[in-house]
Amino acid sequence: METALGIISGVNANGDPCDAFTNIFGDPSFVYMPYDIHLQTGSRCIGAANAASFPPTDFEGNPRPSPLGSNPDIGMDENPLGVPGGTIAPVTDLVIRPDFPGTGNMILYWSPVTGASSYNVYGATSPYVSGTLLATGIAGTTWTDINTSSRPSPYFYYVTATR
Repeated sequence: METALGIISGVNANGDPCDAFTNIFGDPSFVYMPYDIHLQTGSRCIGAANAASFPPTDFEGNPRPSPLGSNPDIGMDENPLGVPGGTIAPVTDLVIRPDFPGTGNMILYWSPVTGASSYNVYGATSPYVSGTLLATGIAGTTWTDINTSSRPSPYFYYVTATR
């Protein structure tokens, strides 16, 4: 076992206490765990990784670091900010109902989130998993799933807000 793992021995690029491998000891500030594991814009993981050792892309294929010339983010998500810069609340009041008159589509409704510029919709075959991105950059607070008939049953939706 590596003795430096899990022992606070320094600070990362953001000044947070970390071990020799830049593992932090605080909340990474995911958008909405476990559904959306993207980093909130105020996450201490943004721009905090060792620039000498990071994969060239994040889990979605986004280039690292982002923006170019900054430090990469700790973890599997690369936020487009170079440094932490604020937070945004999750969508917590999602309502899902059939689209009438009998189209078979589902309509998702939610209340606006303060500071959000758009929303992303995810779907999954099990609750409490990260799911699949179904729609991104939605400007309003309503989205219709026109592929409901091709989805397995049961099917779970969730929505996240973005800046």
